[in-house]
Amino acid sequence: MTIALHRFCINRKIAPSLNIESFFRLVNSLGLNKVELRNDLPGGKVTDDLSARQVRELAERYHIEILTINAVYPSIAVRRRCAA
Repeated sequence: MTIALHRFCINRKIAPSLNIESFFRLVNSLGLNKVELRNDLPGGKVTDDLSARQVRELAERYHIEILTINAVYPSIAVRRRCAA
């Protein structure tokens, strides 16, 4: 059984060291166009400090559709340690 390419959504975690433009370029080069962004990559920035407009322009340039933003929050134990 083959899964159609248009059904794949690529999570940014597959290439955490790439900036957002390089990630979009990679996804596009694979013939894919759907992505999930994250807030738990190095630096903790979902959009690498780019404005919404800049991200939208990059997405349009590389024909990328942003389907979701995966927001990971520290566990209660981690928050307690940070507060101590």
